Amino acid sequence: MSHPAAGATRHLVVHPRSRVARNAARLDALVAALAASPTETVTVHRSRSLADVTAYVAACAADDVVAVVGGDGMLGAAFAGAARSGAVILPLPGGSGNDLCRHLRIPSDALTAARAARAWSPSPIDLLDVGGRTCVTALLLGYLQRVSDRGARLRPRHRGST
Repeated sequence: MSHPAAGATRHLVVHPRSRVARNAARLDALVAALAASPTETVTVHRSRSLADVTAYVAACAADDVVAVVGGDGMLGAAFAGAARSGAVILPLPGGSGNDLCRHLRIPSDALTAARAARAWSPSPIDLLDVGGRTCVTALLLGYLQRVSDRGARLRPRHRGST
C-alpha cells in the first residue's frame, strides 16, 4: 500500500453487517492501519449491495487505493469497478471462504492484513468477464453451480476474524 501514486485517496469499503462495520473500535483501528500517515483521511463506505460496491469503485480515481473487507462476491464486485476506474484494490478477508485472500496469501485477519499491506506493492490480477459479469476467483454455471453449492454446505468453512 505504500506504492500507489502520491496523493492517491484511500477508501475502505465494508459490508454493513460485517464485524468490522459493527465494531467502532475495530473499524477505527482498520482505518488507522490503512492511512499512509496519521493525518490522512480514509473514506469509509458501507456498501448496500454488490452493484453499489461496483459503482462506488468505478467512481474512484485511477490509482486510488480501495481496501475491501468482504468475501469473494464483494471482492469481485470491487474488481469490476476497478476495471473501469483504474483504482487499486486491496482485498481484506471478511467472508466465509475468503478464497481470493487465501490464494494471495493475505493474512486471515483484516486488521493484520491491513497492517502488513504497508509493505506490499500493487500487482496486476487477471479478471474474467462472462456476459458482463466480472469474476476474480471462479465462475460456475448450471450443474456445476449446484454441485458447488452442495459442497459448500458440506465442508467446514474458514471464518475470517473480521
